[in-house]
Amino acid sequence: MKDLLNTTAFAQAFNNFLKTISMKDLLYTLHAKVIEMRKAQKEYFRTRDMVTLSQARNLEREVDKILKEIEQQKSSLASLF
Repeated sequence: MKDLLNTTAFAQAFNNFLKTISMKDLLYTLHAKVIEMRKAQKEYFRTRDMVTLSQARNLEREVDKILKEIEQQKSSLASLF
């Protein structure tokens, strides 16, 4: 249960962090997360370890959140013109 709370707290902190950074920083963050996610995915397919699968899935969610934030920033920039 403690791990779940830590995961939830981390997810909330990560979401707040994404809303405060620039597009350039978002792209750097996306790049780093995709690399980390792919490593976890490859490790899972090599070992079929369920903990590794969980890590890969969590990283996928983080990548999805970054992509969503990029889209939101992109559309807010487009509305300025």
